[in-house]
Amino acid sequence: MVVIGAFSSSVGATQLYVVKQVDVMNEADNSAEPEKITDKSHPDYVRCRTESIIGSLARKNKVCMTNKEWAEARKNGNRFATDMIGSIQAMSGGGSFTDGK
Repeated sequence: MVVIGAFSSSVGATQLYVVKQVDVMNEADNSAEPEKITDKSHPDYVRCRTESIIGSLARKNKVCMTNKEWAEARKNGNRFATDMIGSIQAMSGGGSFTDGK
């Protein structure tokens, strides 16, 4: 660890010490490679999908997230859609889209 001169300057050296400490910790973590998750139902399994870019016929965007992150994104999207429908119904007088009112 780099501690030489850590207290000679109050702010700069302390920040340098913290950065060096994080670097040393990261070096230790990189030495042991984590095992790859093969169970597709595991919350930390990474899934990727391609999404078309609106306005382009050929361009695609690759999105990768864990199963846990996909579930959270799906939940947020459903919440957003429900809120939008509720606000549209409130502006239109409270009728639903299917009852003809």
